[in-house]
Amino acid sequence: MYEMKALKVALSALGLVAAATIAMAQKPAPVTPVNSVLHYESKLGAFKFFNGDGTVTFKFKGTVLIRNFSGKGPTVTGNVKQEYPQPRQEGHGRIGFFGDGTFTFSGHFESLQWFGQELSGTWDGRGGYRIYGDYDKNLETGWFWEGNDVSKKQAWPTQSPTYTLPGYKPQAPQLPTLKKKGS
Repeated sequence: MYEMKALKVALSALGLVAAATIAMAQKPAPVTPVNSVLHYESKLGAFKFFNGDGTVTFKFKGTVLIRNFSGKGPTVTGNVKQEYPQPRQEGHGRIGFFGDGTFTFSGHFESLQWFGQELSGTWDGRGGYRIYGDYDKNLETGWFWEGNDVSKKQAWPTQSPTYTLPGYKPQAPQLPTLKKKGS
């Protein structure tokens, strides 16, 4: 009789392990990424877009640095020149531009930074961003808004929090595991 109970317990445990294995093996439903369009304009300022995807186009005067980019472009027009890396020099995933013109690319990037003046552009995609402005002669810093509703314009901040375009999910921070006393 004891052997029969042990056999039942073993079979029950085996059934639970099999059910758990099947449940864990099922793939989650695919998630369709959501893009949004960010419009931005500033007379004097800076931005940093990070962990992003999509198409970025902007007209500017100043400096642009893009890091670990994969995709189509970048394409520049006007008086914009690639300043870094120099010929026969390793850029370590970074490309720097300086000048007055337009900058366009499509793809994924770890970070895209700009600082200068006379900026206007769009980013159709997803990711995180920070924007910093300085006051112009009219005491304005610039404007940014998401989507095509211009009534939702927000003033370009002088000290930026982190904003996100829809679909951007930052990686969860790894929290330390506390040990119990005495272990």
